[in-house]
Amino acid sequence: MPYTVDLQRPCFRLSQPRQTRRHRCPPLPVFAIIAIVLLSASHISDAFQITLSNRGLNNRHILSNISQQRVWGSDGGSVGDRSTGKNGGLTFLRSAGVGGESINDDVTNNNNSNDNSSKPPVDFRAIFKYATGLTVQTFMIYTFLAIFMDKLLVSTILKGKLGLLQSTIIPTWANFVFFYMFNAKTSFFSILPINKQSGDTSNNNKQPSWTPPGYVFAIMWPLFVFGTRAYTASRIVGILGGVYANRAVMALMLHLSVANLWNTVNNIERRLGPSVILLYLMWLTKAYAAYQFWRIDKMTGQLLALTLTWLTAAAALETNTWLINPDPDTGRVEPLYPAKVKGKWKTVFRWE
Repeated sequence: MPYTVDLQRPCFRLSQPRQTRRHRCPPLPVFAIIAIVLLSASHISDAFQITLSNRGLNNRHILSNISQQRVWGSDGGSVGDRSTGKNGGLTFLRSAGVGGESINDDVTNNNNSNDNSSKPPVDFRAIFKYATGLTVQTFMIYTFLAIFMDKLLVSTILKGKLGLLQSTIIPTWANFVFFYMFNAKTSFFSILPINKQSGDTSNNNKQPSWTPPGYVFAIMWPLFVFGTRAYTASRIVGILGGVYANRAVMALMLHLSVANLWNTVNNIERRLGPSVILLYLMWLTKAYAAYQFWRIDKMTGQLLALTLTWLTAAAALETNTWLINPDPDTGRVEPLYPAKVKGKWKTVFRWE
């Protein structure tokens, strides 16, 4: 039985008879979840093994670089050897007697304290700005769609004064062009930096061996991902009678806002750790948008869910890149949270 839509409150729940309100899980998102295991499990596990092996090499390197210093007693006699590590302040006293080696307990204490102190603090100011930027951008997009598109353009101008859409709605091809351009320019509503001139343009990160060539990204992002988003969104608007600010489209707009935030964190600020988390958040918001589309039209939801396969590969690639590019200052992988390191990372708004 068809859905009924309240055009006065387009973002509220769609209503339909009680006996047809039960939904089954759409098949393609399930396939995408299986794909995330098949595509990323092997590469992520390999990257973790590389990271663990590198840590083992670093520990052996530390031990091999321990410098021996002779410790003399007050009477001028040799008491033992004091070994001082070059990393972390490891100190222990090797006994000169026959009874073997006596290691000072300060070794373990110094090592543990250095491990704790090496973790940078959380940059709560950055988290606040990320949350503010994401909220403001999503609200501005909703305001644009609800006021300009639904009220001003469609209801007042086209259907009211001009009378061009009294019996029909905006054609699908016109909505496709609109949503394709909107996909590429949603960053206009972002209050965080979006262009590379605002940040460091150098990128010396090592890439995984299975990184696709550049032309694959040039095909998949603008043609497959952007094109599928635009086509499915235009179908949803047509099915709902020309309402742009509806629940399904706004779920997709939330996904695009998260994608703009990822662009700021990954390409402008160069934070590898938080960019991994944001990529998985992009995956979840895309899956939620696909589900909302599927509730309205099954084929449209399944088409949008197909883009999860490419986003899955991108998440696996980003995770692998993060793991094989440790911080040059600490020799460890960057934290997954926004870290506060003076002179290295700084989150600003556009006007700052």
